[in-house]
Amino acid sequence: MEGNNCKLGPEYVKQEIEDPRRILPTSVRVRNGVRPLAPVWTPQAIPKGMLLELAAVSRTIELDAPVHVGDIVLSNWKGLGIDLVASGEVASNT
Repeated sequence: MEGNNCKLGPEYVKQEIEDPRRILPTSVRVRNGVRPLAPVWTPQAIPKGMLLELAAVSRTIELDAPVHVGDIVLSNWKGLGIDLVASGEVASNT
């Protein structure tokens, strides 16, 4: 970490080594919507090792249209305070 100009660099490297985290953008199925999928994401970064597990869970979720930005699709996953939140709109086709 020599020669860095950014004061946040050392903190970032430490975080990446000790507890790497990522945002999960994915999609969930929508019934009776103008589109079959709605985009969702985790507003907070989650442990990198949990990404695939949460992605698998998201594939089992099916919502009823309409879906609105900010709708909480999955709340407090595994009691870890991790939410999956809609990041796009899907109108109803009825």
